Amino acid sequence: MLISARIQPTHQHASKGVVLIITLFMMALVTLTTLTSIRGSLIEEKMAGHSRDRNKAQQAAEAALRHCLRLVIDNDPTLIGRATTPTAPPNQPVWESGSTWNDSSLYYEPVLLNVEAQLTEKPRCVLENMTTGGTSYRITSRGRGGSDFSVVMLQATYTNE
Repeated sequence: MLISARIQPTHQHASKGVVLIITLFMMALVTLTTLTSIRGSLIEEKMAGHSRDRNKAQQAAEAALRHCLRLVIDNDPTLIGRATTPTAPPNQPVWESGSTWNDSSLYYEPVLLNVEAQLTEKPRCVLENMTTGGTSYRITSRGRGGSDFSVVMLQATYTNE
């Protein structure tokens, strides 16, 4: 019985070290879990911001397209006078060229006060005369959201017969 009395104190010292190691391991595990959830939240917040910018660009492009379509239907010279003719098939269409959207003589900026808030640029549209005599038009509108990375382009074709 004397031997068991001597072994018991040694066993208590060994168990105190194991508790410390287990506690440190659990703290590291909790820290990693917390950091992972914070990273996931930040990614979700970025995705929500990009989605909001894309929606703004979509709304701006749609509003510009509707406005420009109304001008074409009404035969308004402010837009009809800027109509271009499409290029030959091997060449790039007018609306695909980046220079078209930078040349104010080619695009039209409708005044859309309720849409232009917090956009990087005003929505624009380009009109292409698809037939001789001006009976068919292709209208392309472009809207940008809150950043330069969110760009939406929409097209409509109008034929006056």
